[in-house]
Amino acid sequence: MTDYPFPQIFSRRMQRMFATAALAMAVAGSALSGHAARGRLSAVACDAFGATPRHDSLRALPEVKVQAPRNEQERARIAGFTQNGETWRRMPMVDVVDVLHTLPAVWVRSLGGFGTATTVGTRGLGAAHTAVFVDGFPMGDAENATIDVSPFSLHRLNTVTIDVGEAPELLVPVRALGASTLHFTTLQRPLRVWSTVGAFGYRAVGAITSFSTPAGQLQLHLDGEKADNDFPFVFDNGFLREPRRRHAAQTRRWTPTVHWSAPSTAKWGNAEGGFRGNFARRQLPGAVLLYAVKEGERMDDDEAALHGRWSRRQGAWQWTAAAQWSTKNKRYEARDPQYPNGGRSDCYRQQESWISVGTAHTLSSHWQWAYVIDVTRSVLHQTGENERAAERTMVQQALSLRFRDPKWTATLRFLRHDLFNSARQDDPTNPGTAADAGCITLQGGAQAILLKKRRIEMGARAMIQTTFRPPTFAESYYFRYGNTQLHNERAFRLNIGGHAGGDFGRWQWQASVDAFVDRITDGIVAVPITPAVWRTLNLDRVLAQGVDLTASARFVCATQTEVNLTGHGKWAATRDRSDAASRSFNLTLPYRPTQEAFLALDFAHRAFGVSTSLIYCGERWATPQHLAASRLPPYAEWNAAARWKCRIGFSTLTLRATWMNLTDTQRESIRGYPLPGRTWLVDATFEW
Repeated sequence: MTDYPFPQIFSRRMQRMFATAALAMAVAGSALSGHAARGRLSAVACDAFGATPRHDSLRALPEVKVQAPRNEQERARIAGFTQNGETWRRMPMVDVVDVLHTLPAVWVRSLGGFGTATTVGTRGLGAAHTAVFVDGFPMGDAENATIDVSPFSLHRLNTVTIDVGEAPELLVPVRALGASTLHFTTLQRPLRVWSTVGAFGYRAVGAITSFSTPAGQLQLHLDGEKADNDFPFVFDNGFLREPRRRHAAQTRRWTPTVHWSAPSTAKWGNAEGGFRGNFARRQLPGAVLLYAVKEGERMDDDEAALHGRWSRRQGAWQWTAAAQWSTKNKRYEARDPQYPNGGRSDCYRQQESWISVGTAHTLSSHWQWAYVIDVTRSVLHQTGENERAAERTMVQQALSLRFRDPKWTATLRFLRHDLFNSARQDDPTNPGTAADAGCITLQGGAQAILLKKRRIEMGARAMIQTTFRPPTFAESYYFRYGNTQLHNERAFRLNIGGHAGGDFGRWQWQASVDAFVDRITDGIVAVPITPAVWRTLNLDRVLAQGVDLTASARFVCATQTEVNLTGHGKWAATRDRSDAASRSFNLTLPYRPTQEAFLALDFAHRAFGVSTSLIYCGERWATPQHLAASRLPPYAEWNAAARWKCRIGFSTLTLRATWMNLTDTQRESIRGYPLPGRTWLVDATFEW
């Protein structure tokens, strides 16, 4: 249940701090609202920030008047929320973190600044429970199970979708059937070129191109970014308050991708393949309230993946197969007089092979079933001060049954998970190998249309789920920190929600509400054995309850002129229920605000548009006992953006200016890691 933001890459002086932070990340506190049916509208879609009327699926809240084509009939309405690229490029946003703040089910943890490590959790569960997919292929990290989503450039993304507890399609990889799944899809354009400059030394360039060949469609992408992340902040430890600057947090990154898809007329089915890479050089920021070393700590992070997928439909049958091989090389270096020779370095090499095979069959106009098996093999090898090698093979199977009716849909899934572990290490404090394990989990969901008329639609949904998460390599084997005797982390989840939407001439509106309960048992947390040594144990019990409300409205003032308003609010209580005698019993877990809200307003007139947004985060605590010195006060962040689009020959030029945190409010998502103050960004995009 804990999230370990790359625990192995930090020196011992940071272990204690991050173990405390890890304890804080036990659960998320946001209920997922929104509704992503992803069908086609028979009326004008109410895009939350659409500049022009468009006949497309809704990107912000539940659709109305859905008429799904034949290839959409296997999708079910679930608790999901989507933002598309055209929407966030009109909103005040500079990176993926800002996009994720618009998703009500998501809570984000960032070390602050451009390109720094960013992880995502949902509802009552942490980032280790969130699977991340890019164009249908998983991003894996068995080392600590937390995926860093900072490498994604907003210019090359098409949609960002979060599904909680269920998948809309019946035939999906088993890895996409966990507690929550974050989907990124990339953009396809004949040619797009962009350049960006911003505060704190931020620079970015990139290009996307796609073209047809006799062998199919080929798409190429390359983008790079750099940032100094040298920004001011106010140092405040309760006794001293003075202005300072954060140094030694530079980021350099290149991200190439290649994607190929077979011609759609191929008789043997649909096929695609590609390459994804990420090559980053980062100066790791230290906690400003604990220490600051000029040389600091560095991380060179190289990642590459090769993947392919094939699918075919014939009559009532459908087959699919997908595979991916990925590798990660991390080189960590710390410069500090406490180490012999003034420094320390470690190298981490991780490889993962994944294959998924499945079939689905339509029994009748109402009944469908599907079976999928996933096999994942992960290998981690560490060299440096300590040497260890760990392997894990995971076999996951899913048998799904779905009933469809014009007014309601029900889905039941049976999942089987088997893990096989092996390890070699020289840690006398934690000998042995993590035990093999196996378990069965269940998922059930139902959706119903309560009212459907020409201009209005109302519906309801419910979901019940049991989940499990195996211990990560770091939790099992990390030096003086891991524990090979850990059990799987388990959770029981319940969600009940509803949605409504209407289209009344110039006005369109939508709203949804979800209430959820998450009960986590055998949660993996870090506890102090001595003041300097921490150990992971299955001690945590957490009860998370919450209600989330989202709404949007659109008013068409005149031709090519409209106003859009969208927002969401959340109340959630994520409380420690582990030990009634503990000082933290029944207190909100660290870093979990009880209230959060987001509100955005956009005005578009022809080629010009302006937008503004407000983000609110309630009071939080950095320690389980809610010590006064660990209080993080509530804050509100005000942002604004302006854009202008014009035609130049055969191309379209879009200019955009963004101002974030206009009030220069100081805030932190992790204690000791201040987020940037007032930030600006200007970018230009050419499209052909």
